[in-house]
Parts: sequence; C-alpha cells; structure tokens
Amino acid sequence: MIAEPGRSRDNPIAATFLSRRLVEQRGLGEGTWHFDFDLAGCGLDYVVGDSFGIFAKNDLGLVDQIIALLGALHTTEVRGRTLREVLTEDMSLSPAPDSLFELLSYLTGGAQREKARALAQGEDPDGDAATLDVSGAAEVLQCASAPRAFVEALELLQPRLYSISSSHNATPGKLSLTVDCVRYVVGKRKRLGLASTFLAERIQPGDEVKVYVQKAHGFALPQDPKTPIIMIGPGTGIRRSAPFCSIAARPVRSARTGCSSAISASETDSSSVERAPNWQRYRPAPSQHPSPCACVAQKYDVRASRARPDLAADLAHASALEFLGAVARQAKRQARQQA
Repeated sequence: MIAEPGRSRDNPIAATFLSRRLVEQRGLGEGTWHFDFDLAGCGLDYVVGDSFGIFAKNDLGLVDQIIALLGALHTTEVRGRTLREVLTEDMSLSPAPDSLFELLSYLTGGAQREKARALAQGEDPDGDAATLDVSGAAEVLQCASAPRAFVEALELLQPRLYSISSSHNATPGKLSLTVDCVRYVVGKRKRLGLASTFLAERIQPGDEVKVYVQKAHGFALPQDPKTPIIMIGPGTGIRRSAPFCSIAARPVRSARTGCSSAISASETDSSSVERAPNWQRYRPAPSQHPSPCACVAQKYDVRASRARPDLAADLAHASALEFLGAVARQAKRQARQQA
C-alpha cells in the first residue's frame, strides 16, 4: 500500500526551501545552521517529536570529479538522462558498495584487480576500505569504466532524517531544522556531509526539494499537561536539543502546568545552546515578565561537556536528581492542599 504523499520515504512530496541562518560558527566552513521550509503548498503537517526527511543532491564538484575519472562526458545518456544528472540526483557517492569493487575487479589487472576482488568480498587488504567512497575507489583503482555499468553498480541515494526544531501549532505551514554542517578530511581529500552542505550552500531560497515527515514512535509529550517531564539533550551542541526547541516553540494555549526541567550540553561554551532559536524563550522567566513559551522550564541547565568532561555527566545527573526532588516536594504540597 502506497503511503499518502509526504508521509513516507517511498512517496516524498515537494516543499519549498525558504531561508537559512548561521546560528553558531565553528572553524572555516563549519557551524550550526537554522533552516526554514514552506509546507503550506504541499499540505504537510507534523507534531512534536516527528522527523523530517530530505532528499539532498550530491555536490557538483564531486560529480564532475567522478565523471573525469571515468573518462566520460557530462552529457552521456544514462537511464534517459545525462550522466551528470543521474549522479547528482539519484546515486549515492558515499561509501563504495561491494558491487562497485566487483565491477572494477573485471576492468583492472594485476595488484589492482586483486585489491578490488578482496574489497568486493569484504576484506581490507591495505587498511583503507573505510575511507573509500565512490570517487576514492575509482581513483585508487585507476580504472575508467563504461558509465552505464558504473551507475548500475552504485546504490541509490538515500534521504537524510533530521529532528524538527519548530512547532506546527506555533507556525502552521512552516518547518524549521537545526543542523550541523559536516566537513572533514580523509587523507588529502575533503569530505562533505551530503544533506548538511546541500542545505547550507547548494540549495537556494525558493528552490523545491523532495521531503517527507516520519512519525515519531514513543517520543512525545505526555497527554496530561500536569505530568512532570525532564528533557535531556544527548550529545553536545544546539542540534542535539532540536526536538526540545520544538517543544519550547509551542503556543501558550498548549501550555504545560507540570514541572519541567531541561538539561543540555555544549562542547565548550554553554551560551551556544542558549542562542538556538526558541531556546531563549524556554529559559525560566521572572514572574513579572511571563514567557510566551508554552513550556517554561522550572529548572534549566547547560553543561560544557568537553571543557570539563570529568564533571559533565555528574553535573547533569545532579541536575536531574535536584529536579526530581522538586517534583516530589510539589506533589507533597498538592497533597496537603487537597487534604
């Protein structure tokens, strides 16, 4: 049975990319970004805890490098389209699959053939299997290939899932993500995170992108707004707290009345998490200046986990225990009032 459009990776729908904003800069080309999408045109909605799937496109520089290694033309026809279009939009250029090594083993000779055969069988003769993406495999094995056969040996490009950091109730027809831009170096080659750099650099406002919403299973707020909750952002950085930003963005009419506690972590600077969209509003507010946020934390902690790795876990644990004590005290007060 085919799912409703936009509700499954097998049946994505087109949404419009609206804007991007750098939230936190970390080194050259790295950082955390806030991205906005328009869902009004496609009719998608979501709830707190859902994830957003994006079908990103490969970097054209990487695609052109692979085409050059194949000794082919960009306009070579493959599957009724140009080779460049197919490699950009349809095929995964990340870790090289065994099927590609098997193909290359038939097209090479000598030591390169033996290496390709070993890699196709899951072996790692030179200790570099984990670093070989599609471009690296073609370069290391120094083999030009028939473009059509090469494409058939690749795997399909898969969508990337991200936690949603906005609330549909607060901003209907709009969806936000908070994403780290991934860049790293393997040997002498630069690697790029597929979807993160696609969103940060390659897609332009107004462009359409194939997307879908994946429903959460077991990650949601309690039905009873009086139920106390603890929200812990695992890992480090703003993006790890993205699901809780969506909770913070819920409108006042959905407000919770129970105790709530937020514990998050930053690598070195606690202020970085606090700069995240919606997170400022989540901070406890003075009684004379009530917060517009739906779920204001009675307890809020940010821990610099890598600045003091020896203390981060203990501090987070202590914060949780302190909060549980506050919940217990509140329950006793309510019991006395009802007595």
